[in-house]
Amino acid sequence: MTDDNLSFAEKLSSNRMFVLLIVLAVYWLATFIAFRGANAFARVAKWGGIVDTIIPAAILIVLGFSYIIAGNTSPGAARIGNLSQGADADPEMFPPTTISGQERLQAVGMLVQDRQMAFDQRMVIGMS
Repeated sequence: MTDDNLSFAEKLSSNRMFVLLIVLAVYWLATFIAFRGANAFARVAKWGGIVDTIIPAAILIVLGFSYIIAGNTSPGAARIGNLSQGADADPEMFPPTTISGQERLQAVGMLVQDRQMAFDQRMVIGMS
């Protein structure tokens, strides 16, 4: 692959000097924050959590609503709509099964009973 075919990000990530400088900068930034004490780390953790989780989640939600408001449809909603209309299920989303719903419930009930018996036995052994 020639340098002309590389994107800007690929060029930066393959530049060892750039990677070294970024790693050292982050390392020393963390060291200087540590010099300021536990309260400084608490502030960094709080704001880092907000910046890294809440803001991107809010952006995704806003963009999702704007996509739907613009008149586009969600592919997932179309599949769910087809299922509610009695159409065949997508085999990738819902693989065919030979066990009925009642058989599943019975199997789950047996698992719960087995675990309850094992718990009761441990309690009796522990008390004696």
